[in-house]
Amino acid sequence: MSDEIILTIFVKPSSKKAAITLQDDIIQASLKSTPTKGKANKELIGLLAKTLNIQKSRIHIQRGYTSSTKILKIEGISAMEWEEMKIKFLQSQMMR
Repeated sequence: MSDEIILTIFVKPSSKKAAITLQDDIIQASLKSTPTKGKANKELIGLLAKTLNIQKSRIHIQRGYTSSTKILKIEGISAMEWEEMKIKFLQSQMMR
């Protein structure tokens, strides 16, 4: 897999509801988990994998393990595929 994308995600731990939102190319993840012992990081990877319909093993935190701003690498997705995924995600957000 040579394709990969790098994403910056802003994380809000200890939220009432787990959700990923995308607005103006800013990705925000609200997580139920507390930011202790990697719980929020683990939930973030699981939630993102479910949202993108990919395997968790393809998502890696590059920077920000202890920060609310995370830099993630996602393997196996080209920039063009990511743009298509964002469009579909935004359309599904609008239908909610």
